[in-house]
Amino acid sequence: METADDNLEGVGRKRNPRKTLILAGVAVAVAVVLLAIYFYHPMKIAPGSTVVVGDFENTTNDPVFNGGLRELLAAELGQTPFLHAASDEKTGEALRELGQEPDAVLTPSLARQVCNKIGAADEVKSTIELTADGYAMLFEVVDCKTGATILAEGMTSPDKEHVIDAVARAAAELRKRLGEPRKSLEKHEASAEALMSKSLVALQDYAQGRRAEAFAGDETLAAQQYKKALALDANFALAREALERVQAKSAEAK
Repeated sequence: METADDNLEGVGRKRNPRKTLILAGVAVAVAVVLLAIYFYHPMKIAPGSTVVVGDFENTTNDPVFNGGLRELLAAELGQTPFLHAASDEKTGEALRELGQEPDAVLTPSLARQVCNKIGAADEVKSTIELTADGYAMLFEVVDCKTGATILAEGMTSPDKEHVIDAVARAAAELRKRLGEPRKSLEKHEASAEALMSKSLVALQDYAQGRRAEAFAGDETLAAQQYKKALALDANFALAREALERVQAKSAEAK
């Protein structure tokens, strides 16, 4: 004889067709989203990878773009934990091990050598040229081992005054296209002015100071260049930190 408990047990084992369809629909929706993320927003670099930022190939004949733009780009790319821009110290050490001069220009070829020397993933090479419409820039992320271009980003500026902003925008686009998540992009998005300086000349002085300090180990010359940068932009935080650093080292050495 069938009891009430038997009836309840049978009911408990029955499937709810409507609930099953809903769960199946949710599973399909999740799968579609994951596939979309994979195919349309793939990561082109492993999170936390190191990149070597080379010097800009400057065909404008204006020396104000030498050095400073590289430091700006490195700072913009390095503000996020998604990737790491190789430090000037590590780059300088690699250059010395490669038998290069301490003030060597990081051409694409030399940057790639440095990249492989320190075991970085990619190099970022950049160019800037003067056109009839202003300044045109090209940024390429290149696999250090194969030499293959992973991605390229173009950027323009109508005049010299907006080149810094253009470099900052290019860095943001590179991070996005490399696969950095949107939340990370929004969290680590300091302005170019907050990171460095809006003065091209101050940036150049700072870059020369960094080269003297990190590449050549000349802290006296580095301090002079940092002071010149601060004379042009008293709010240049990185230049002030660098000056305090080399002054502290000099004081310890006495």
